[in-house]
Amino acid sequence: MLRTSSCDRLRLTPPCGGTATTPRRSESFTLSTFRAPPKCPGGIKKNDELPRPLASPSPPPSELDLLFRGLRAAFFRSDHVSADHPAAGVLAARDSVRLRDELIAAGQWKAREYTRTKLLDGDGFMVMLLCWAPECASPVHAHSCAESGIASNCFLMVLEGSLAETVYGEEAILPDGQSVDARFGRTRIVSAGAVAYINDSMGIHKVANPTNARAVSLHVYAPGWKRAPLFEEMRFEEKFPEVDAGGAELEIDSWGDF
Repeated sequence: MLRTSSCDRLRLTPPCGGTATTPRRSESFTLSTFRAPPKCPGGIKKNDELPRPLASPSPPPSELDLLFRGLRAAFFRSDHVSADHPAAGVLAARDSVRLRDELIAAGQWKAREYTRTKLLDGDGFMVMLLCWAPECASPVHAHSCAESGIASNCFLMVLEGSLAETVYGEEAILPDGQSVDARFGRTRIVSAGAVAYINDSMGIHKVANPTNARAVSLHVYAPGWKRAPLFEEMRFEEKFPEVDAGGAELEIDSWGDF
C-alpha cells in the first residue's frame, strides 16, 4: 500500500473522464498571509478599574492666610510682646504688595480722613487695615486701653505709600499729663514694606500721611483695646486751633484707630 500526501499528491478524478487535479491549500492559512492580532501591552482586562484622572493641584494659600497663620502661631508661642516678638518676623516675611492687592477691596476711603477695618480678632492680638487719604493725621496717642489700663503693643507695616511717625518721649509730656510739646517730637518716614513697632515704654506717637497720594497700612495690636488715651499737641508759637496735615481742624470722629 502506497502512502500518499494528503495535499499536493492527492489527485481527484473528475467525473465524465476529465483531467485529474491536485487540491491546493487555502491561501488564507499560509504563513505569509496569516498574522495574529497584536497584543496591547498593559491592556485593561474586563474587570479592571479604569485609571482615575489626576486631581487638580490645590491653589497656593493667599498672602493674608499665611499672615494669619503665622500670627496665630507667633502669639501661641509667646505672650510676652516686645520689638523682637516672633510677630515682627511674621510681618516682615510677608509680601507687602501682594497683601495690598488682596486687601485693597476691603478698605474704605474718606477724603481728608483715615479709616479702619478689622480683619482678625485673634487670641491676644487684633489685626486692622488702615486706609489713609492724602494729607490726614491721627492725634497723638498712647498704646494702652483708656478703659482697662492694660498696656498694648503696636506693630505697623506699610503696604502702600509712606507714613510719617512722630514719637514723643517723656520729656515732651506737659505737666497736665494730657498734652505734649510739639517741639520735642521726633519724626521718621516709614515706607512701603517696612515694619515699625512701638509701646508706651518707647513713647507716645502720632501717624500721618503728609503726601498727596493715598497710603495703606496694616496694624497688629497685642492685646487689642477699646479706646486709646489721647494727647493734645501744643504748638506754643501758634495761636490757632490744632490742625491736621491738610489744614483742616481736627475732628475726633474722623480719627479712627491709631
